[in-house]
Amino acid sequence: MPFTEDEVNSLCQQMEQEIDTYRLLIHDLEEEADCLKRGAIDTLIRVVVRIEQRTATLQQTGASVQTSVEKLLDKVTQEGDRTFERLLTMLPPSYRGRLKSNQKTLVQLQEWVRQTNGKNKLFIQDHLTFLSDLVSSMIHPPTDPPCYQKPGRSSSSVHPSYALSREV
Repeated sequence: MPFTEDEVNSLCQQMEQEIDTYRLLIHDLEEEADCLKRGAIDTLIRVVVRIEQRTATLQQTGASVQTSVEKLLDKVTQEGDRTFERLLTMLPPSYRGRLKSNQKTLVQLQEWVRQTNGKNKLFIQDHLTFLSDLVSSMIHPPTDPPCYQKPGRSSSSVHPSYALSREV
């Protein structure tokens, strides 16, 4: 084998560290969703800071895994197919299974993060749209006459804004 057992074990450990961090990130994203639903702003701020820290850790760990894969590939091939899958074909079955399992788990966790983050984003967008509509209706109330106007009464087509009254 052109690379040592320690090098392959190191790659496995780096991937497992990345998996652990993704699991913590998913927990934080679920907590973020809970804070959004409850309106717990102070807790939400702390959770967002943790999410940012975990994201930075994932970027570092992902770069480290990529570097390790490239170093191992450099030992076995200089040209052609330089992918993770190519590396797997050159490993003993015990490592191949472990690395394949880690890769599959990472892909699943990444998808879960995307879905959870998408749900949180949609919740925030819906909430902001609601607030925008609410504020807009207070500042610029409808100018159309009411639907059930009594016969014989005329109404002004311009209604003063109740939220921004000039009276003191």
